[in-house]
Amino acid sequence: MKVKFIHLSDAAPSNIYIKDSNGETIVSNLTINIESGYSTFDPGALSLQLYIPYRETALVFLKCLTW
Repeated sequence: MKVKFIHLSDAAPSNIYIKDSNGETIVSNLTINIESGYSTFDPGALSLQLYIPYRETALVFLKCLTW
């Protein structure tokens, strides 16, 4: 399955990183109002974490997105 990410939140920092539950970066430096390229995932469940650059702590955890 192919997925694009789009950063649309005015309340979040202007640049974010998206990582999986293992801490592997899926999308880096995603800028507000700009879409990422396609990321490919196997069907099933996926947990995501949103980070801002140069911080170790996640802003948001999105657990068990299933498709």
